[in-house]
Amino acid sequence: LTAALAAAACRHAETLPPQTLPPEAGTGPGGWWDALVVEAEARMPSPAQRAASVAQGKALLRAARATWPATVFDGLPATHHPIVLGVAAFAAGGTPEQAAAIAAYGSVTGPASAAVRLLGLDPLLVHRALGDLAPQVDAVAAEACEFKDWADIPAASAPLLDILAELHLQSDLRLFES
Repeated sequence: LTAALAAAACRHAETLPPQTLPPEAGTGPGGWWDALVVEAEARMPSPAQRAASVAQGKALLRAARATWPATVFDGLPATHHPIVLGVAAFAAGGTPEQAAAIAAYGSVTGPASAAVRLLGLDPLLVHRALGDLAPQVDAVAAEACEFKDWADIPAASAPLLDILAELHLQSDLRLFES
């Protein structure tokens, strides 16, 4: 999902000249930015996961605004991380394929890093596992670029993860949100 959303955001951003991205993006109802946000939220049933995604998107948007020309990001509100990632990839000169690959690799490297820090797993074995996963991650990124119509972006379900995300918010000890 994150790879498909990042590719979609990058693909749309690249169709507009950087100087006109904010006005044509349309941050009001009906604009492409809002439309993609609606598609993302329809695929994230957990309010906790949506909030974490927006928080990560806000942080990335802040970093992107500091890194690339302000005209690319002016007027764009903070939203879900993969959407901001797609526009940031565009701003850096990347392609939708590269945006999808970044998102797909982030989906496995984040948990791998957490496994090393929180579970004390051997970092070399974890990195070996990541290396072994590379062909599957590349395949996911390639598949994510095939969705030209946003309505066709997959809506895979993981009800247990949704439930755990909500329970995590009620926990006395929270180590991270993602």
